[in-house]
Amino acid sequence: MKKWIAILMAWALCAGFAAAESAAGTGSLTLSFDSNATTGYAWTGFVLGGDSVEIDSTEGSYVPDANTGAEVGSGGTTHFTLTAVQPGSSIVAFDYQRAWEREPAQRRVLLAIVDENLNLTAVDVSEDGVLEGEVSSVDEAGHSATLICEDLGELIVRFREGDALPVQDESIRIYTNGAMTLSLPAIVNAIAWERIPPEAAREGAISDASALPEFRAATDLDSFLDRVRDDNPLASAEFTEGSELPDEAFATDDPEELAALLEAVEALEIDSVSDICVTDWSPRLCLSCADGTSWSAGFNGHWLELNGVNYNLQNDDALWKLTARLKSKYASGR
Repeated sequence: MKKWIAILMAWALCAGFAAAESAAGTGSLTLSFDSNATTGYAWTGFVLGGDSVEIDSTEGSYVPDANTGAEVGSGGTTHFTLTAVQPGSSIVAFDYQRAWEREPAQRRVLLAIVDENLNLTAVDVSEDGVLEGEVSSVDEAGHSATLICEDLGELIVRFREGDALPVQDESIRIYTNGAMTLSLPAIVNAIAWERIPPEAAREGAISDASALPEFRAATDLDSFLDRVRDDNPLASAEFTEGSELPDEAFATDDPEELAALLEAVEALEIDSVSDICVTDWSPRLCLSCADGTSWSAGFNGHWLELNGVNYNLQNDDALWKLTARLKSKYASGR
């Protein structure tokens, strides 16, 4: 573990990134990235795969340099906090990007490792741990696939139990711990993966913000809100985790929690089309009135999923903090 931290800190010194190993049992880690909000660029962070850590905010906390403040051209630092949830590993990605641009100017990919004492460490796998290629075959019995990479040739990719498998002939990007066997073909373990849309799909994706669907209209939220009245109040909310835990739901009928959830949902806006597809977390939120009328929305990770397309959301931090609080409350039995 100490060796990993030494490697990470050496990389941090040359990449404008800093991290610290968590104190024993505290299970938290602060990550800091050099940034410059005056240029329109901003860091966003998200857990791509694995359920060992949670991130405090998708947007982080930006702090301008003390000697320059918010002057045009001045820089600052964006801070994120990772919190250990359970032993294991997760892939966490950070993109430095303008909101109106499809591709990030920078991407940092970290392997977050949580030990049995909830000590949390992070290792940069941006180079060695990220691989792209075309799926030539799929072995459902072995829960693996053969990937043809331009630089490395043929690889056997093992996927986590419970994760969806890619399909033959599609291009994918996998996130690993940076290790592979010396066998031929080499074997790697995918902690997370995502599909790479074909060029035609990229060119046909909606890029004009005026042509994007509106969240309220796309999810029929306004029709539901018309039914919420004093004599027909919001009665319950249910949050489910998705395909991995299809039977587990976190519910509340607390008026304050319901009001906060409804306010968070009303603030949501669709920002842009996303190329990211998370394979192991498809949560769903359902709100119900006293008369039984309900509204629900499906997500893929922290992205809204509509008809097989993922959309980046604006103003969604409050929603994910509330659902995380709901899960924590449910788990503690309070």
